[in-house]
Amino acid sequence: MRAVREHLQDQRESLVPGGDYWHPPGAPKLHYQPYIDAIESAMDKVGKLFAPAIERHLAEVSSQWSILATESRFRLLATDNDWLPGLQAEQLGSLVATVTGSALRDWRKQGLELQEWYRREDQQPESGCYGEMETLRACDTWFADIINYIGDVIDLADKTASAVQALAPPG
Repeated sequence: MRAVREHLQDQRESLVPGGDYWHPPGAPKLHYQPYIDAIESAMDKVGKLFAPAIERHLAEVSSQWSILATESRFRLLATDNDWLPGLQAEQLGSLVATVTGSALRDWRKQGLELQEWYRREDQQPESGCYGEMETLRACDTWFADIINYIGDVIDLADKTASAVQALAPPG
């Protein structure tokens, strides 16, 4: 997962170096085929990373967290056992909501829309520098969204491991 995230970061940087969207007037028209190919490649890598079986497991995470944060928390506290510190429980809850929400589906849909937009742009005889800035910004944001999502999944796994240790019985 970390390797895919690094690959996406490198791809993002190669397409929009340093997040610089400026394409000066008079510069040659920007061609979008490399962006279309990069989006397709990213969607393929992320699709393999989050195969349908993984998506089903992520959906289960939400249910399990709900049970843990309500019933299990109540039982632990009722028997004088420890529960997670407030900040740790809040961070886990926030990550679970992010990871199990619609972010991945929305990202895929947006990727297809970007590819179509770029195909139309490539067919235009000329494109203004401000339009090109907007398309570069959209690409950069799209890559940032999935990089952040994968980071959240990694963070959730790390924080879950810490929570398991915190809740494990001594000995």
